[in-house]
Amino acid sequence: ELARRARITLRLDHDLSGFYALCRMDARLRAIPKYGVGRLIRGTTLFEDTVKAIAWTNTTWTQAVKMISSARRPILLGGDEIYSTMTQHLFINLGEALRCPVFTTFAASGALPQSHPQWLSYASAVGAAAISESDLVLVVGSCIPENVNYGRQRPFAPGNDQRRWIVLEQDASAVGVNRTVDLAIIGRLPEILPQLIDAIDRNITNCSITDIEAKRATFEKEREVAIASVPWGEPIHPNRLMLEAREAVPDDAVIVTDVGFTVVYQHDFFEKR
Repeated sequence: ELARRARITLRLDHDLSGFYALCRMDARLRAIPKYGVGRLIRGTTLFEDTVKAIAWTNTTWTQAVKMISSARRPILLGGDEIYSTMTQHLFINLGEALRCPVFTTFAASGALPQSHPQWLSYASAVGAAAISESDLVLVVGSCIPENVNYGRQRPFAPGNDQRRWIVLEQDASAVGVNRTVDLAIIGRLPEILPQLIDAIDRNITNCSITDIEAKRATFEKEREVAIASVPWGEPIHPNRLMLEAREAVPDDAVIVTDVGFTVVYQHDFFEKR
């Protein structure tokens, strides 16, 4: 029974040889047949598929663009797969095309430079407000982990029932684990991000947040206050260590850190430029 449900959900009974043959003719799409991607997930029952259709989960690029263009307060959230696929430049291009607030998980810290005028800290008051008032979250390469409260709690709690979610993810099994989403686009980020950016550039002209500059200015003031509150003295405070290290380490340095609570300190006080 489990094998039958998996076959239906992943459309393993569909012959994609013709589709893959067309992809091999375009250099930009050759990775699709190479990795065997391109299948749309479906439900195992008519009822499930009906609900998904109503909720816009089983949609195409056209529907994704419609969801983004109809959003009044979208935000962008980047995850660790941006680094593992080396698509930082594409993530930056996506954020600038959307012209909206951008957040990153701990594992994606620096995927968009924290000095970028669109980046906001998840831990900041202005960042929390931007999340709470958002009506669409576009997630790139993340399972929506605990350090962003699974996309359900704290700043995400207000408006949770009305907020729509689009997830770009290469691992279908990671979708919907921590929260339900409205649309999952399955594929490798190096292939699907350029397509989304192109679709946004061609079709979306009204996706902008008029107060993003004000939000960033407020965040910078919050950060100045936070920095001023970091104590001096011995033993050295972890936040002070991050601030001093930031002054000593070149902006283009490759930084390797151990896992653990240090990631919180460096995410907040070691600015990735």
